Amino acid sequence: MSNIRDFNIESQTGKDLLKQIREGLPSMKLRSADNRGNREYEKVKSLDAIVKRLLEELKLGVRGDDVQICTITHYPQHLGYTVWQISNGITIRNTTGPGYLIPINIKGNAHLNSEETLRYGCYSYYNGVTDLTPELDCIFVVQKTK
Repeated sequence: MSNIRDFNIESQTGKDLLKQIREGLPSMKLRSADNRGNREYEKVKSLDAIVKRLLEELKLGVRGDDVQICTITHYPQHLGYTVWQISNGITIRNTTGPGYLIPINIKGNAHLNSEETLRYGCYSYYNGVTDLTPELDCIFVVQKTK
């Protein structure tokens, strides 16, 4: 069973950074694709810096089973991210613990666990096995493996 909480990106800085990421998405190249047609993008240095600034602006932090909105002044080193285009539904089985999903582009009616509608300008915390219904481009933020 998954625990899901949604948050708005409220600051103008956060909204501007998300817009920059959205505009930079076409420059990203395919890194890999799964057997369902979902695509992981390679990281682009210029976009990497913007994503890190967004995570700092959102003050994201995950420790144990609880979401924390941290008072950090730099990108949390225990978090990593990856950018995906989800074209077909997937089940997220996060092996490193809870994480966040930040929609970049939403095409259609994307959901987490068929009940939480994903919206641009918001992000979701999830903990546990979570079903993601497409179609969207998104950033997964998770704890790094040690």
